[in-house]
Amino acid sequence: MKNQFRVLVLLISLVFCQSLYAQSRDSIYMSATCDSIMKGFVDGDYPAAMKFLKDNSILGNKVDQIKTTITDEMSRAETAYGKTTGYKFILERDAGSVVKKRFYFLLFEKFFVKFDFTWYKTATGWKIVNFNLDENVAEVLN
Repeated sequence: MKNQFRVLVLLISLVFCQSLYAQSRDSIYMSATCDSIMKGFVDGDYPAAMKFLKDNSILGNKVDQIKTTITDEMSRAETAYGKTTGYKFILERDAGSVVKKRFYFLLFEKFFVKFDFTWYKTATGWKIVNFNLDENVAEVLN
């Protein structure tokens, strides 16, 4: 009886550890992807940032369509706010185990722009399903 109990406890522990490993691996992937996109924006390499976004999302041609708009907006932001000085991860929100939203600030000398990435767990893995940048911080202050 003791051996059966030990085996049961061991099996439960292994299943729990496997689940934690999968969650950790997914979190690392999402973090690294968002960090690469944000680094492209900090470096002013918008085409590389947008390519990385396209490669890791389901947005496809929508990314191509907004490239020029993003480049123009970033140019205006630098004129108004100064040079980019870095970025900062703010928080991650989780809606069950299938949707996550990650928030970042792109930092300028005089201001910031909020970026958010909405992720969905597809049958083939996590993909970005929405990307937004603006100055509205209400969602991260609640």
